[in-house]
Amino acid sequence: MGGPDIGHDLPDRSYPIPDQATLRQAQGLRLHKRTMRVEQADADLTGILFELQLERKLTDTEMLTILDRQFARWLRQLLRKERHPRDPGKKADEA
Repeated sequence: MGGPDIGHDLPDRSYPIPDQATLRQAQGLRLHKRTMRVEQADADLTGILFELQLERKLTDTEMLTILDRQFARWLRQLLRKERHPRDPGKKADEA
């Protein structure tokens, strides 16, 4: 019996990212000027994360744990900025 499957339940990444012209063909669709930049960055990050997972031989759960920690750090900083815009050194829960 071997170890955990690495990346066994990752989604298929073979689907193409539509270009701006294709997206605009949808009837009545008007895109924000940054939409394609965000879509391309999303595709790039997906590839980077997939390669990292394979390179480090991480399970899906381990990978999600890492991402969860990153999101928690980002959210903590955003909350500090929201609650203390003039004093970013203050922790979010400080008065």
